[in-house]
Amino acid sequence: MLFAKAITKGDLRTARLVQRDLTELLGLAAPKRPDIDLGGSTAEAADEFRALVWAKAARLAQEAGGG
Repeated sequence: MLFAKAITKGDLRTARLVQRDLTELLGLAAPKRPDIDLGGSTAEAADEFRALVWAKAARLAQEAGGG
């Protein structure tokens, strides 16, 4: 009802706010992007990622070679 009244009066700002509230209340909003805290520097994160990649590569090589 609020949305219809706002549109009828040409109050687009209120109509947008009502629509936003309805979207949130109905759970239709896109999920918000979570903040990711790496807990350290970018270099530390890169080093940890490299270690994970090398460990996975070693496991795959072992499975391929030794079964």
